[in-house]
Amino acid sequence: MRHKENAQDVFDVFIKALEDIAKVETLSKAKGRNISIILTPIK
Repeated sequence: MRHKENAQDVFDVFIKALEDIAKVETLSKAKGRNISIILTPIK
């Protein structure tokens, strides 16, 4: 299942790039073939 690990790596880079304007509300969740995160803007 290396593909899920690759997706997690991409999410980590994405989160790091947006850390000054958004925060992670919900960490990555896997449902079948989909992985999602919820980001909220920093006010």
